Amino acid sequence: MEVGVHLKKYKRPSRETYMRYHKNANRLLIDVAENFEISISQVRFEHIVNFFESNYNIIFVYFESDLLYTWFPNKKPELKYHLTSKNALKLVDYSFCSVCSGMTIPDFETGRYVVYINQDVNKERVMFTILHELSHIYYHLMDSAYEKVLVSKTSSKYSESYPPEIAPLEDEANAVASILYLNDQQLLKHIKNGLTFEQLKEITQMSQSALHNRLMNFLMYNCHCEEYYALNIVMGYRGDDDFAIHTLQQFERELRIMA
Repeated sequence: MEVGVHLKKYKRPSRETYMRYHKNANRLLIDVAENFEISISQVRFEHIVNFFESNYNIIFVYFESDLLYTWFPNKKPELKYHLTSKNALKLVDYSFCSVCSGMTIPDFETGRYVVYINQDVNKERVMFTILHELSHIYYHLMDSAYEKVLVSKTSSKYSESYPPEIAPLEDEANAVASILYLNDQQLLKHIKNGLTFEQLKEITQMSQSALHNRLMNFLMYNCHCEEYYALNIVMGYRGDDDFAIHTLQQFERELRIMA
């Protein structure tokens, strides 16, 4: 069943751990919002990218498999998604492309960060990977104690191979990227306005699974729901169930009163 896939695929952190990730994500959102003199609810993917490109010595190297160009030597590689401005393009072996979603290489002597992004996937995945790698720069690579190359795997089946000291950093980058993609203020605003799951997916450009997990985390950690109840609401919301939509709006009202 689809429900079983979601529960098996995603390992949820403890509430204490997630709320630490949540606090860190909000710290970055505040920095971005202040930089552009806007509210957090107005912060979009473009603002976050622009913030990093303006304040960090950073270059994005998009890569894809060289296999297609071996078959069609006259075909020219090109950037698939124009999501950043400081760009380069690189062809790599298919075996690398099939396991690596993104990678950040820091040069602490020059203060430069080279962010490799796999563009052989859909736009939603590319956007998430960019946010994931930027999270590494902001939280992990500014500290020279982590003089490492941080690699984001393409699939959860490869994520078990992360070294023990790296795995928590990857978990944090994933959680932060999810919050950056759709922050609390934006989510609450969309819930208040009665957007359906499909409308929310379209306006945020999130994949179905990414939005599903973002809503699950929001209900479990922000709204203190048990996992089975959160899942019931999310699955109902995905099916345009009035109960689920009204329940989400009730949570929105309660959180607004508490704020």
